[in-house]
Amino acid sequence: MSEILQQLGLNSTLVVQAGLFVITVTFLRYFVFSSYVAANEERVLRTSGSETATEELATKLTQLEIQYEVKAKDLNENVSQIFTKQKTLAAVEGDRLIQEARSQYLTSSEQIKRSVQEELNKAKTQLPTEAKGIAAMMVQKLLAKGAE
Repeated sequence: MSEILQQLGLNSTLVVQAGLFVITVTFLRYFVFSSYVAANEERVLRTSGSETATEELATKLTQLEIQYEVKAKDLNENVSQIFTKQKTLAAVEGDRLIQEARSQYLTSSEQIKRSVQEELNKAKTQLPTEAKGIAAMMVQKLLAKGAE
C-alpha cells in the first residue's frame, strides 16, 4: 500500500496535512464562522418574524377594509333614509303651508268681495239721492247761465 501512495506522490506529510486541515476547519468553524452562522440564523428569525407580522398586518388591513366598507354602506343607507324622510316631511309641510295660504287667500278674497259688494250696494242706494242733488245743481247752473 505504501508503494501505491509513493507512486501517487503522497508521503507521510499527508497525515500531517490532514490533521492540520481538520484543526483549521474546526478552528474556523467555532471562531470565525460561528458568528456568521449566528447572524444568519438571527436574520432568518427576524425575516420570518417580519414576514409573519406583515402577513398578520395584511390580514388585519383586509378585515378593516371590509369593516369600513360595511360601515360606509350602513352610513350611506342611514343618510339616504334620513334624506328621504326629511324630503317627505318637507313636502308635507309645503303642502300644509300652501293649503293655509290658499285658505287665507280665499278668506281675504271673500272679505274683499263682501266689502266691494257692500260699497256697491251703498253706492246704489246713494246714487239716486246724489243724482237728484247733482241734477238740481246742474239745473241751477244752467239757469244761472241762462240768466246772464
